[in-house]
Amino acid sequence: MDNRQCIPFSVYDLLGRKVNAKLLQRAEGKMDLDVSRLPVGMYLISVRKGSKEQIQNFVVH
Repeated sequence: MDNRQCIPFSVYDLLGRKVNAKLLQRAEGKMDLDVSRLPVGMYLISVRKGSKEQIQNFVVH
């Protein structure tokens, strides 16, 4: 039985528009995010686990 949890994450631009969303397998421990199609600018990534949410910003150059 596979008991890994899927953790949803979303990427938003600074206007609040969702530009990407995926499910992350908890067992992976890391993820690669392809930002090659995003315009240069600042973005926010939101990761949810249960009732908790963590938001972090990042910049595409």
